[in-house]
Amino acid sequence: MNLNLQILYDEFTNVRSYHFPASSTKRKITTFSSYTPDLQLRQDILYLVPEPIEPAFPDGGEYFFLYLTPDNCQRDYACRGNYLELIQTENYGLPEVIRDLENAFLKYDLWEQELTDALMKKKSISYLCRLGQKVFQNPILVHNPEYEILAAVESDTIHFTYTVREPHTNHLQEALVKDLIFRKDYLDTFNYTSPEYWLDDDDETLSIYMNLFDYSRKYIGRIIIDENQKFGFGTAALLVFFVKFLEATLRNNTIKKLDTLQIFKNSCLEHLSGVYSLRREELKTELLLYGWKPFDAYFCINIQAPTQSVKLHVTPYESLLFDHYIPDCLTLNYQDELVLIFNLTRSSKTREEECAQIAYIVRENLLSAGISTEFSDFFEFPAYYKQAKAARLTGTRLYPTQWLFKFENVALKHVLINGTDSLPFHVLMPATLNSIIKYDQLHGTEYYRTLRNFVLYDKKTADAIEDLYVHRSTFKSRMKKISEMLVLNLNDPDVVFYLKIIIHLLESDAERSKR
Repeated sequence: MNLNLQILYDEFTNVRSYHFPASSTKRKITTFSSYTPDLQLRQDILYLVPEPIEPAFPDGGEYFFLYLTPDNCQRDYACRGNYLELIQTENYGLPEVIRDLENAFLKYDLWEQELTDALMKKKSISYLCRLGQKVFQNPILVHNPEYEILAAVESDTIHFTYTVREPHTNHLQEALVKDLIFRKDYLDTFNYTSPEYWLDDDDETLSIYMNLFDYSRKYIGRIIIDENQKFGFGTAALLVFFVKFLEATLRNNTIKKLDTLQIFKNSCLEHLSGVYSLRREELKTELLLYGWKPFDAYFCINIQAPTQSVKLHVTPYESLLFDHYIPDCLTLNYQDELVLIFNLTRSSKTREEECAQIAYIVRENLLSAGISTEFSDFFEFPAYYKQAKAARLTGTRLYPTQWLFKFENVALKHVLINGTDSLPFHVLMPATLNSIIKYDQLHGTEYYRTLRNFVLYDKKTADAIEDLYVHRSTFKSRMKKISEMLVLNLNDPDVVFYLKIIIHLLESDAERSKR
């Protein structure tokens, strides 16, 4: 491995003096040898000078020297070139220097080989962080400007001062230490600044960091080494080397990951287009590899920009933008629209919270969005995409000054405008109504029949009770339970009217089935 004096500086604790010109950060030293005056010097060898005499070598140049001088020695010459001057003691002489140099070269040769293997095998960024800890002996953190953690090495003494951790622990949140997919436009614009450092408030922990900028000097990320020891020149030099490997690995891994993601997206697009029915098992496999399960809780959002902005906003880049900023969300480009599929089972947010998260993006970019109801079968997402699109189209037609439209808020208007055949019936029917029907089948209750009478008798309690042949208190008790299960406002005449339409459709379908 090609070392340099900055890296070797950190390997010795008895440094008396040193000289590192800026050019010495180039990794040139391939081995070491004892110095003799008759040697023809090479710029890739570290020369050991064990005697306190002025070596006869040309002034200047890019040569590397290691001086070993007794503790009480008063030398009458100036060290030249790029050098380290070590203090010789009773217990530390030339044999110990050679031993430490051999160990250092062995250590860094091994590290470089492992880094190369990681690069060739396209290992994860987390792997490189764990690998780097062997050399830095400290936790390593990689994040982007939004402070989303790309990779981190955890340890019992981890002390990233601003990192999101599990409450009351020193461990990063599990979701944050997993590899994330980098936006591709980050990967082609890496440039580096010199390593810098800061101390925490108690001056106990030193964080060495390197900022990443694109060519327009826009900040795009940061790599941090968190350590509890003195700041070393070698650590900074190693950080430069580590970042370069990290960049190359990011390029390799991201291309691979984006391709894998794109395969899954293409399969979803085929399923959305209705041509995937014969390859359901293949889509299921890709879904599981993506980390989702078929029967998680989902909902869809359909987005389209105003006509004058379609070319500006609805692009594959915008799709990647949503993928990057919103976790547990799959974004598809479909027919000049964006289809966002949210996995609520994996997310820590509710449907309302997820919608609030994108509200700002939608509003500021002059977009309009329709939001589907929740569903629990991933393979049904094409039907709920249609539901979300119906919500957007109906909503923008009736309320052009608004941005977000939930289907349940415009369902009645949609049916009145477009008819009951515009969407599959199971998408028109409120999911909570279907839950009540299943609850009755499982527990032998009559909640659906009670609700039916309440709706069809136009909320006339006496008529509904007479048909059910139950006591008034029983009816009230049932209606209270039904309201809790239905999660709809039964005092809203539009809601009652919509339920009446759905119930008529249910009964018509049942009659057709009997015939």
